[in-house]
Amino acid sequence: MEFEKYKEWIDKESVVIVQIESIKAVKNLEEILRVDGVDAFIVGPYDLSGSLGRPGDFDHPNMISALKRVMDVSKRLRMPAGFHVIPPDVDALLAKVEEGYKFLAFSLDTLFLGQSCKKAVELIKRRLPS
Repeated sequence: MEFEKYKEWIDKESVVIVQIESIKAVKNLEEILRVDGVDAFIVGPYDLSGSLGRPGDFDHPNMISALKRVMDVSKRLRMPAGFHVIPPDVDALLAKVEEGYKFLAFSLDTLFLGQSCKKAVELIKRRLPS
């Protein structure tokens, strides 16, 4: 109903966040972030580690090196960096804040649901008579 108002809002208020999910994107990060209109980026760690041939191996030297490059470019260009922390682990999230990431995606609904169900089942088992 108010499309013109919406277009004006998009021009002034929208934010463009690119996803960095491959080693090719890491190698070209500076060029990607210099594209007019890009406001920030977020790292997808599982896809990035998979592109390195080490899916889920976040401690592998190549992954560590890639993430170091990401943060170096982020700081040099003063571009906000984001990270998707997959495990529902607050300490893992806080570690990314300490590393300099400015915004975070935290876990997945399915992991939160699974964790909650597991805890409930454990509680039920402890309370049931043997």
